[in-house]
Amino acid sequence: MSQNDFTLANQGFPSMRADMNDAFQALASSNSGTSGPTTSFAHQLWYDTTNSKMMIRNSANSLWVDFTISGNGDTFTEKTTTYTASAGDHIIADTSTGPWTLTLPATPSSGDVVTVAASSDWATNFLTIGRNGSTIEGSPSNLVLKVGGTTAQFIFASNNWSVFFSIAPITTDVVTEGYVQAEATWETGTGTSDTLVSPAKVKASIVANANTNPTMVGTPIEDIKVLGGTTVTLSPTEGSIQTHALSGSTIYSDNFAAGNAITIMITTATAHTVTWPTMTWVNNGAVAPDISTTAPTVVALWKVSTVLYGALVGSVA
Repeated sequence: MSQNDFTLANQGFPSMRADMNDAFQALASSNSGTSGPTTSFAHQLWYDTTNSKMMIRNSANSLWVDFTISGNGDTFTEKTTTYTASAGDHIIADTSTGPWTLTLPATPSSGDVVTVAASSDWATNFLTIGRNGSTIEGSPSNLVLKVGGTTAQFIFASNNWSVFFSIAPITTDVVTEGYVQAEATWETGTGTSDTLVSPAKVKASIVANANTNPTMVGTPIEDIKVLGGTTVTLSPTEGSIQTHALSGSTIYSDNFAAGNAITIMITTATAHTVTWPTMTWVNNGAVAPDISTTAPTVVALWKVSTVLYGALVGSVA
């Protein structure tokens, strides 16, 4: 340990030289020690020998900040058992030997961040996030993380921890870029969602490969495409659930590839003519359905090989 208060008092020559040497040694060793210097200054460096981290004092001289994080780099520390995080921590949580609890800071300040990444499959041994007196996504319950390959970032603001998930690229399954829910449950089942963290929809870019039998964990969240106009291209790439409020007689065309499917809900208060693309209707007497003026009309469309099929699902009362 080599630290100094960097205040050179009026003193005789031998003592002054010793004090100066101590100060120079502290500077040379980045004020290394198990705790920060007792006397601190804004932008001062301190090497935390307990956690092997370089820290820097913030501009308000009120907090030690991980130097690599403040410099837009991330230094992660691996933990394998119960741990209480500090603001700015980047934790690799290994649950390979059993489930355990990572507890968030007890007295967080607005803007505090804790990042937690999985180094093992949390689906095998869950990682519980202890809220430590604060709410998580507005819930007074601990959070249980259940999916490996996940990074969860907890940001404190407005007296609440918000959670932002990211999922590592998966190279064994084929899906296109889309939205996936990271699986996480409230420990006591009393949160805003008993099964999933409601705002935890995360965008995951997943690498496609030759696997023809992908496995998806969790439930996809589908965007709903709202159509408009009277000359409309039905394109599954814009979403498999689509709605259209008719504004006049309408001509539909299709932009389906084999294997594509959509469900469309059509509403109108006035009778309008609807012209469908060339297709085979599998029910409703093998003819196109009439569009109800009193309730939404729901139609399913799908393409097999080069043939577009349609079915009247019904009208929603």
